[in-house]
Amino acid sequence: MVLVAVSWLVLSLRAGTHVLTGWRLDLEVYRVGADVWRHGGPLYETLPELSNGSRLSFTYPPISAVLLAPLALVPFEVASAVMVLLTAGLLALVLVVVLRSLDVPPWPAALVLLAPALLVEPVRSTLDYGQVNVVLMALVVLDTLVRRPRWPRGALVGIAAAVKLTPAVFVLFFLLRGDRRAALTAVVSFLLTTGVGFVLAGRDSMQYWTSTVFDTGRIGGVLYISNQSVTAFLGRLGIGSTLVWAVLAVALVAVTAVGMRRAFASGRHTWALSLNALGALPLSPVSWSHHWVWAVPVLVTTGVGWWRSRDRATLALTAGGTALFLLSPHWWWDRRAPWDLWRMLTGNAYLLFAALVVTTAAIGLTRTVEPATPRTRPERREVLEGAGEPLN
Repeated sequence: MVLVAVSWLVLSLRAGTHVLTGWRLDLEVYRVGADVWRHGGPLYETLPELSNGSRLSFTYPPISAVLLAPLALVPFEVASAVMVLLTAGLLALVLVVVLRSLDVPPWPAALVLLAPALLVEPVRSTLDYGQVNVVLMALVVLDTLVRRPRWPRGALVGIAAAVKLTPAVFVLFFLLRGDRRAALTAVVSFLLTTGVGFVLAGRDSMQYWTSTVFDTGRIGGVLYISNQSVTAFLGRLGIGSTLVWAVLAVALVAVTAVGMRRAFASGRHTWALSLNALGALPLSPVSWSHHWVWAVPVLVTTGVGWWRSRDRATLALTAGGTALFLLSPHWWWDRRAPWDLWRMLTGNAYLLFAALVVTTAAIGLTRTVEPATPRTRPERREVLEGAGEPLN
């Protein structure tokens, strides 16, 4: 109970600080974009001036402006509080679903884990910016890991992809699991949600899907220090070849798919989902560090695996990953510092961690650990679902 109390104290302090003092850049962009849509203005031209004097672009599909419109109808402080509480609440929900999928009693474990989960850099940055990363992650986690969903499986992934394209990569999860119906449902859900965008924002939808979606320059500078993508990594090496990027991308997808198939073969669906996320994040041209909120379910999965196996390699992976996402070494450097070997290692650490994990999974450096709870049937090897398997 002491741990639970401390967890909620940390949550309260962080929420209070963010509500009272935080200025969330992305939240303001959402609000301004939603206002432009409500008043019939062009969503994909430069937005009106923000409160700090800057002018930015709206980068998401039009349906996202429609869905975010309620945040533009209330004072900024209220919208800010809503985003903080929504993010914290959905992060707790993600923890509950992941723990249940690992056959770990979620209470009070989820509350105990909530405090450190709020402190990892991707979540901190998501709160700082007022981003929707945790919202989208929650949709995907619910759609993939809830054992008997009350909605058509795949529908939430489709909605998430319609709001912010990148969750579309989780269709791979359904395909490799052999759930073609869920994959098809995700596609249909995406098309229907996008269709609503055409109905409510026809001109903007036409512009986005025929032009804006291909303009990656609107998202931001590829070489900015928080970008943890393959594109940024190559750019920092001075390599601008599309062919090199394509080779690395194909290799990463292949390695990820092999690791996921191994995970599915032994019933470790949570681990397969974690690998899907880690394999996909680096492939986007821009993968800001706050996109890596998937570190939370990944580390919970490896942590449960170590607890059951007491395997040193799994402990090293969990401890190293936790330290990495708490310390966020890419922020240690001045932007003008040269990209020498040490900075390449620390400045691209999220990417390198993802590559290490998916490669380890693909080459089979994991072995199955038996369920630790008697209520889990032997044939449903979902207990460990992931790096719960020792890495040796």
